[in-house]
Amino acid sequence: MMGKGDHVKRRSTIHPLRGGLFGMELGGAIVVLLILYGKWDYSSFAPGIVVVVALGVLGSLWGVFGPPRRAKSKAPAPEG
Repeated sequence: MMGKGDHVKRRSTIHPLRGGLFGMELGGAIVVLLILYGKWDYSSFAPGIVVVVALGVLGSLWGVFGPPRRAKSKAPAPEG
């Protein structure tokens, strides 16, 4: 049986900054594609900034609350 101090250590990492940067990069790519395909008039930057910031926030939230990454396996012991 598990006692009071016996608990399994669980190592999970969160990456809000990495998620936010990826979201902003994705938002920038979407804005560029909308401009290239002529679906968005780039005379006003406000909608583009809103798209980039919104996807950055969503990416940060995914980095915090999304599924944790697997821990990297240890390097194999050298032979010989």
